Amino acid sequence: MVILTSLAEHVKSTAVRACASALFRSGFIDFLQSKARARLTKMPSKPRRIIPFAVLLYHRVNSERDPYFPSISTDVFDSQMRYLARNYRVLALREILDRIEKGLEIQPYTIAITFDDGYRDNFTHARPVLAKYRLPATLFVATGYIGSDQMMWNDRVSWAFKRTIRTHFRLEFQNRHLEFSLHSPADKINSLNLVLETLKSIPDEEKTKTVDSIVKELMTGTVRVERQMLSWSELSKLVQEGWDIGSHTVNHVILTRVNGAVVRDELTRSKQTLEQQLQRPISLFAYPNGKESDFNRSTKELVRQIGYKAATTTVDGLNDSGTDPWEIRRRSPWECSLPYFAVRLFYSYCQKRTQPFD
Repeated sequence: MVILTSLAEHVKSTAVRACASALFRSGFIDFLQSKARARLTKMPSKPRRIIPFAVLLYHRVNSERDPYFPSISTDVFDSQMRYLARNYRVLALREILDRIEKGLEIQPYTIAITFDDGYRDNFTHARPVLAKYRLPATLFVATGYIGSDQMMWNDRVSWAFKRTIRTHFRLEFQNRHLEFSLHSPADKINSLNLVLETLKSIPDEEKTKTVDSIVKELMTGTVRVERQMLSWSELSKLVQEGWDIGSHTVNHVILTRVNGAVVRDELTRSKQTLEQQLQRPISLFAYPNGKESDFNRSTKELVRQIGYKAATTTVDGLNDSGTDPWEIRRRSPWECSLPYFAVRLFYSYCQKRTQPFD
């Protein structure tokens, strides 16, 4: 039954991609988009409207194709940016929010590009592509890792799974005993993903201890890893070239897994550090992990009190006049196929209706 279900999903997925490719290559998506743009442009501008806008979320951009460290390849990223430059109005997220605050209209098919964490390949791989198409971007950084050789906790676990010679692994915490097979590369990847999701669900202090235990148990000897995160000079260079920078906490802690004092400290110190290092105000924030369980009313209120004007999530969807500015939705475009990327993005706009405001 499992095999049949998996096969059915594969057939369905293949059919969807084939259909998307046909729609894209025939020019039908461009035709529909131009018709929709013309219709929206002709609509009365009173009351003023917020046309739904999208925010894309990227993390790593490189061509390593390492399953332990998922990324979007540079050539795929290039094709997506080229498509956006030709078919969408790409604005910085801050500019979109400023327009809404000032009561200015958001035009059809407006979109923002964002990155989370602060990986160095954003500078070495994503930056040249964005410069080629003259596209703005916003980068949310976890300040504790910038200018450091330290790895984020999930990357430490990933390296341990990648380098281990163990064939099985047992994880014990909170009176739970989980067994994982490490016999094959596929076993390792599946087990790694399960471990990472499990660790995200526990309090931060316990997570840190568990990560240390996992790395100690799986790794033998020391492995020197090339610096993964941005330096402060690289981050400053991005700012000079027009990138906007936002906070992603200091240590990338999930805010609902720590107490209020830690939340306030993470929000405050990251903002202060960025403002001191970059000599500019920081008003945007991104919740680490960013799912609905990773922020709540109290964390949103602290974000507001500390001086952030808006915050982004990883909840999929578009935004409009009814969107809470401290709960902005973003979608992660993992599609390797440009036609599939284009069709899915267009379809998401079709699902949202234009919202009046004022």
